[in-house]
Amino acid sequence: TWGLQIFCFVVTQQKMSGPRDGTPIWGSIAGTLIAVLFFWHPFFPVQEFNAWARSFFASDFTFSIVVLVTFHVTSFFLVNGVMQVIYMLNHPFFEQWKVQKKPWPWNGSPTERAEYSKLTKKTVPLVLFYQTVVAPILFTLNYELSTKFGYSCDIEAIPPWYKSVWQIAIFMIVEDTLFYWAHRLLHHRLIYGRIHKLHHSYKTTIGIASEYAHPVEFVFSNAIPFSIGPMLLGAHMWTVCLWTLVRVGETIDGHCGYEFPWSPYRLLPFSGSATHHDFHHSHNMGNFASFFTWWDSICGTDRHYLEHLETKNKAA
Repeated sequence: TWGLQIFCFVVTQQKMSGPRDGTPIWGSIAGTLIAVLFFWHPFFPVQEFNAWARSFFASDFTFSIVVLVTFHVTSFFLVNGVMQVIYMLNHPFFEQWKVQKKPWPWNGSPTERAEYSKLTKKTVPLVLFYQTVVAPILFTLNYELSTKFGYSCDIEAIPPWYKSVWQIAIFMIVEDTLFYWAHRLLHHRLIYGRIHKLHHSYKTTIGIASEYAHPVEFVFSNAIPFSIGPMLLGAHMWTVCLWTLVRVGETIDGHCGYEFPWSPYRLLPFSGSATHHDFHHSHNMGNFASFFTWWDSICGTDRHYLEHLETKNKAA
């Protein structure tokens, strides 16, 4: 059938599509442990924590906004804080996993250092504005509709870990699909220069570059694809919090510039990688998806990337 043919084609493409063949076994074990503890968290009193936090707010609406915004901002800047330490250490253990072999821009020429410093200083306030002003506005507009689909922040309704796992798996598929097509549209010649070019100011990506974007892109390519899955499934606030951590972690992982072998995202079937997305920034073509690579494989938008990998492999 045509469905089986597409599946076989994607699997064949995946054999060529990334660096995971060289992932050491200890990296896969570490990634698996991170993923298990993230969802299972047996020692974290989820219900007690939610009950304590809920006692500070008069309404479910206010509680939801504050918690979701806090999760987003805290996770983004905490993970990027760790990445900043790794960048500054410049330690051989981490640098062996660096995607691009040329020096980081802050170790480059005086002109490169000045331009990169100027770019990062513009990035942080813009990202904070999106996370603390735009995101709460979008959530407010979406709150009533989400509750009609079943959204809740009730302590008694906190789902078991396995329910969060399968719901987030669906969120990833929905987000990846919507993001792929929105991202691909942003590269249309009539749109790119007006909107998406801002994000591509980063030719060598770092973690904080992941949410640096034009307002139109933030809403239609980032926020909406992120929100559709949880809204349609009527996900509980706790599951949305976990989903926030998963999505923030994935986009930082894709932009950080390192192909860490312990990344739990490498365990996903048909997963992308930092190398996969780095090619998109360094060459400004193809590789439009977020979590997975099947849309790029099916639509042929990873053709230049596969040719690039083949050339590198032959040279090696």
